[in-house]
Amino acid sequence: MPVLVAGGCAIFAFPASASTINFSGYTWTVKSGVGLGPGPNTWSNSSRSVYTDGKGRLHLKVRKIAGVWNSSEVFLPSSLGYGRYDFYIDSRVDREDPSLVAAPFIYANDSNEFDIEWSKWKNTFATTTDDFAVQPSNVSYFRDVLTNATSLDTIDWSATSVTFIVSQNGVVKHEQVYTGASNFAPGSEAVHINHWMFQGTPPQDKRRDHDLIIKSFVFTP
Repeated sequence: MPVLVAGGCAIFAFPASASTINFSGYTWTVKSGVGLGPGPNTWSNSSRSVYTDGKGRLHLKVRKIAGVWNSSEVFLPSSLGYGRYDFYIDSRVDREDPSLVAAPFIYANDSNEFDIEWSKWKNTFATTTDDFAVQPSNVSYFRDVLTNATSLDTIDWSATSVTFIVSQNGVVKHEQVYTGASNFAPGSEAVHINHWMFQGTPPQDKRRDHDLIIKSFVFTP
């Protein structure tokens, strides 16, 4: 099953790069490095890979730089704690390239993590579809049912449960409630959004950049 893995390695910076970016009222750290998880991937903090547009939307690109395919990720520097995490998406995440993953998630460590992952996982798994995950081993798969590029991914986290919701046009498409022992207390976690290559494999369509667009992020304690 897909599991997000963190790792440490030397930092690899690109020209016209940034270590932080302002989006939806928060200052996010922009990930950079070589051979880092998940993946492993090379992560770009180039302003052509991670940027906000004239509408204030966040763009996270998988793109080729100097012959090397790069992924992208941003994360907040500290815990927000229990509450509702809403990620308003402006991309057809249901039509992701089979080698790519688009994911909003909450991460403390490999055993304390909540994910919404849009991917076909290179068609490796029998279900070959998207998932809600409470790491390290609780995964609930769901089928694509989106009709356009605008959707809402929600992680609603409390001391007793984690609720995952995908909705569109005010209609809930998928919902999963987790109440097991892998829920954890806040403090060391941070919210992340990334766009990356599963097993470090470049997109099957190697002729273009692949763009994940997040319209906004809203946290409600």
